[in-house]
Amino acid sequence: MSPAAQRLLYALHRWGGVALCILFALWFITGIILMYVGFPKLTQAERLSSLGDITTVNCCVPLESVLSDRRFSGRPSSIQVLVVGGRPIYRLGFGKSFQRVDARTGEVLPAVNREEALAIAARLFPGATGTYDGLIDQDQWTYTMRFAAHRPIHRIQMNDPARTLLYLSSRTGEVVRDAPLAERRWAYAGAWLHWLYMFKTEYADPKWELAVSLLCLVGIGLVITGVWIGVTRWKFRGRYKSGRKTPYVQPMQRWHHVGGLLFAFFALTWLISGLASVNPLGVFDRKATADREAFQGGALTADRFTLSGSTALAKLGPTFVPRQLDWVSIGGSPYLIATNSRNDVRVLPASGAAVTVQPRLPEASIRAAAEKLVVGGSLTTLELLADYDNHYYPRAQHTLRGDENRRLPVFRATYSDPARSTAYIDAHTGEIVAHYDATTRLYRWVFSFMHSWDAGMLLRTRPSWDFILLLLSVGGLVISFTGLVLAKRRLAFTAQKRKQRRRLR
Repeated sequence: MSPAAQRLLYALHRWGGVALCILFALWFITGIILMYVGFPKLTQAERLSSLGDITTVNCCVPLESVLSDRRFSGRPSSIQVLVVGGRPIYRLGFGKSFQRVDARTGEVLPAVNREEALAIAARLFPGATGTYDGLIDQDQWTYTMRFAAHRPIHRIQMNDPARTLLYLSSRTGEVVRDAPLAERRWAYAGAWLHWLYMFKTEYADPKWELAVSLLCLVGIGLVITGVWIGVTRWKFRGRYKSGRKTPYVQPMQRWHHVGGLLFAFFALTWLISGLASVNPLGVFDRKATADREAFQGGALTADRFTLSGSTALAKLGPTFVPRQLDWVSIGGSPYLIATNSRNDVRVLPASGAAVTVQPRLPEASIRAAAEKLVVGGSLTTLELLADYDNHYYPRAQHTLRGDENRRLPVFRATYSDPARSTAYIDAHTGEIVAHYDATTRLYRWVFSFMHSWDAGMLLRTRPSWDFILLLLSVGGLVISFTGLVLAKRRLAFTAQKRKQRRRLR
């Protein structure tokens, strides 16, 4: 490399470090916080605890009378019974929205208003009152698309001991997110800063995505130039006059050099995975197509469900009290699925004279549904997994995907389509929990593994995961902190030189 090119490389690394040293330090500090305190979310356990018991006293008018209402255009994509704020409702999914119907009378209910939202909140927090904070489309705690069918959302600040910020669906009144004050404070210190949410204004924010992408790209370039400089200046044979392998005598420069060589690779993987997280240019978009209607094997029409909700409750008996009832079709077979407050499931065939309560769905129905799921590919294998694998696994509740309901056993279906699809189907409910193809599997490794080190072996043998992540994060902090000190000195040196030039003039 020519001397001019070498000087340019040094300048790029030096001034790139000046520009990004604070951001790098921020990312490593907030990354450590994120290991133990995540973003506010509503877990499955919290969701079920916010609902009431479904009993023969409050459930239900026949499904036929509900679906025959002329105000409903089209057929529902989902049918549930829930008890929200003490009122049993049918929750009907139509496209990207929900409609609620009183399960005792069959009356189509309007959107949840301010007074009803406050009444629901008061039932959830006995002894506490709520301050209505508006009907919002989204804020910093509700950016994700999972809220789309519930928007706009009622935001209520409770005065309970935890100072919970409560979000209720305007469509159904359900709790869609709760954010106690302690969680919000830690989230501001961790996730909010780590994800640079101060620059984000909506879920799909192209300006935020561009900013994150550019910062990651500059950071990648900074690390690569640093590695090149670090390697070329390291004495692999012999030593410098100081007796060291590094030419730097000053402690901060020496630690920056050594720390960079030791931990630059891991800093680089975090920057690459951080770039992948925003899916630049859609490179990680799924290429395979899932036909969920074909998976159902038939529309959710009342004539297919001869089992009524009240009969199902009687069959379940007094020892199993559900918090949620789902009318589903799996591979053309109709079922009524009951879920209780502990997230236990009971399955009842919803057609035919004989009704037997089962712990999960029959494999024959899952197979019939799975065979029709992926467009352009046939089912090659269907396995019932009793343990997690590298793509289907649970995470701690505070983590990015800690609110996902990932239980066992689960069916893993593989396909012969060009995109090499794999689907994971909940054996209890028939829900398609995850659908991977070659592209999204790559994303899983480039983002999820490289950024969080969520390999099954590490997650199952904690605190080995904690030790490795903390060690690497401290190494990243060494690079960042020493770079911060050197940047400060460089700026001070540059300012002093400018003063000297002015004096000479």
